[in-house]
Amino acid sequence: AADGTPLRAFDHEGEVGSLLFSPNGQYLVIGGRNCSCGVDVLSLADGLRVSWVTTARMVGIGFSPDGTWLLTASQNAWVKCCAGAPGLSVWAFPDATKLYDLVDAYPPYSATAAVLSPDGELVAAQEDALVLRQVSDGTVVWSQTADELPIGFDADAQTLVTMSDNSLIYRRASDGELVRTVNDDSPFIATAFSSDRALLASCHADGTIKLWRTADGTLLRIYTNTAASCVAFSPDSGRIAWGREDGSIAVASIPYGPGGQ
Repeated sequence: AADGTPLRAFDHEGEVGSLLFSPNGQYLVIGGRNCSCGVDVLSLADGLRVSWVTTARMVGIGFSPDGTWLLTASQNAWVKCCAGAPGLSVWAFPDATKLYDLVDAYPPYSATAAVLSPDGELVAAQEDALVLRQVSDGTVVWSQTADELPIGFDADAQTLVTMSDNSLIYRRASDGELVRTVNDDSPFIATAFSSDRALLASCHADGTIKLWRTADGTLLRIYTNTAASCVAFSPDSGRIAWGREDGSIAVASIPYGPGGQ
C-alpha cells in the first residue's frame, strides 16, 4: 500500500482492452482486443481460465448487481482473427452461456465504449452518438450527439460520467444534460470506478494511473510508469488491477478507506 508495488501478475494472450473483478472477488474478467478478441474469465485463486466467450473486438464489460450475468459490448472492427460477431449481449456467469442480445444482429452493431449502471438496468454506449438504453430490451432512453466515451454511473445511477481527451464529463442520466467537467493535463485512456463509486481510477497517455475522489474531483494519488491500457477495482475497493498492451496484468493495494478517506 505504501508504494503501489504489484502483488501478482497474470498472463493473457494479446492486448487487454477491458478489465473487471467479479462482484464476489473470485474472478478477473478480461476483454481482449486484436487477435485475442473475446472475454477471458480467470480464477484469482490460481490464475486459471474458467470460461471464454468469443466475440468481436471488446469495448465494454459489466456485471449485474448479484454477479449472475455479464453484459458485453463489442465493436464492428476489421480484425481478421476475431471469430465472433459484434454486439451488445447478456451472458450467464461464470459459465458464459448467452442469455440474449439487446440489439439486432443486422445491421452489425458497433460501439467504441459501453458501461452498465450499478443497478443493472441501464447501459450507456458510444454508437456514433452517446446513447442510453434499457438493459431489459435495448430500448433507447436518450441519445446525445457528443464525441464522448461513457465510463460509468454514480451509485444511484443519477449521473453518467464520460471522458473526452483531457476531460471527465458529468451528465444527468435522466436526459443526458451536462452537469460538470473535470480537466487534467494528460489525455485519459481508460477509467474505472470503485464499487461504492467513491473513487475513480484513470489511465493516462503519460503512463500514469491517477486516483480521484469522485465527489469533488480531488486527485488523491498518482501511480507512475505503469504503461496501463485499462484498470479495475476489486469489489472491496482495496486493490486495483491494470493491464498493458503486452498482455501483462498487475495488481496493487490502495491506501484509502470507504469514501476515499
